This record gives sequence, C-alpha cells and structure tokens, in this order.
Amino acid sequence: VLFLILEQRSFTKKIRKLFATSEQRNNFSEVIDKIDDSVHAYIATKSILSLVVSVITYIVLFFFDVEFAFLWAFLTFLLSFIPFIGAFASVLFPVLIYLLQTEDLVTVSVLLGVLLGIQIIFGNILEPKIVGKSVNLSPLVVLLSLTFWSAIWGIAGMFLCVPITVTLMIVFNHFPKTRGIAIMLSEEGEIAS
Repeated sequence: VLFLILEQRSFTKKIRKLFATSEQRNNFSEVIDKIDDSVHAYIATKSILSLVVSVITYIVLFFFDVEFAFLWAFLTFLLSFIPFIGAFASVLFPVLIYLLQTEDLVTVSVLLGVLLGIQIIFGNILEPKIVGKSVNLSPLVVLLSLTFWSAIWGIAGMFLCVPITVTLMIVFNHFPKTRGIAIMLSEEGEIAS
C-alpha cells in the first residue's frame, strides 16, 4: 500500500508521457472512471446485501439458540463476497455446530431449511437482479471466473473474482479486437460503449 501511495505522485506524469494527445488521455481516464464506478457499485451493493443477509442470519441463529451466533453472522457477511461457495459455507458451519449442540435432527433440519431459504432468496433471486444490473456479468462467467481466479490466487481470488472480471470486461469493451470477448462476458450481450 505504501508503494501504491508513493507511486500515485508520478502516475499523472507517466500518463501524460504515455499518451501523446489529450484525446487519448481523456479516453484512458474515461475507462479508468468506468472501472472505478463499476467496482465501487459492486462493492457497495454487495456490502449492503451481505449485511442484510448476515443480520437476518443472526436473528435466525439467535432464535434457534445456536452458540456463537454473532460469529456465524459475521462469517456469513464475509463469505457472502465469495460467489456460490460462500453461501454454502455460511450455511454449513452453523448447522454443523447446531447439530453438535442439540443432536435433534428435526430442529437441525428446520435450521438448515431456513438458512438455505435465506441464501436462495438473496443469492438466487434478489442479488442477481440488484448486483447483475451494476456489473452486467453472466452467472456462468462469474462461476468460471471464481474457478479461474481461485485456482490462481486461492481465497483472495475468490473474493476478487467479480471485480477483476468486471475490470477485464470494461477494458475489453474499449478495443475493437477484444469487444467480442466483452460481449461474451456480459449477461445478455448488451454493453455500453
């Protein structure tokens, strides 16, 4: 982070030397601004949705008297940033703890059903509609990018897969030779120029 802060002072000078005309510099700035806006929109929207899911999860876990309910709700918030796998993990851990805690399969099944219902409603219905509009990525692309970036960077890749892929889509969209890739990454083939 320190190197990034120190590098910022000379970044503008480098951009001026890199691009000969002010039109090229403006185009570059426009691409950077679009990337910045998309990533900020994704993080803000995802944070709000993750917070809502974790609060609801906490209420459910508190109602069922699951030990460490706040910890599981906090982990639900963090794991919500990992597409698909995070939702599974955020349900699995508290249910296993509750199984050890009560050994009553009926109430454990009810807890499992309620937590899965929360994740399905938010993860499969609300989130794609809300977040999908802000990032415009195909769900298949999200799954493939999750696999690809987690294979390269592990847990960090899981958290960063959507912002990285959105950034790539925006950059690909600004070059005629790679615009087709951007269209394939998008949800319905519609991307703004």
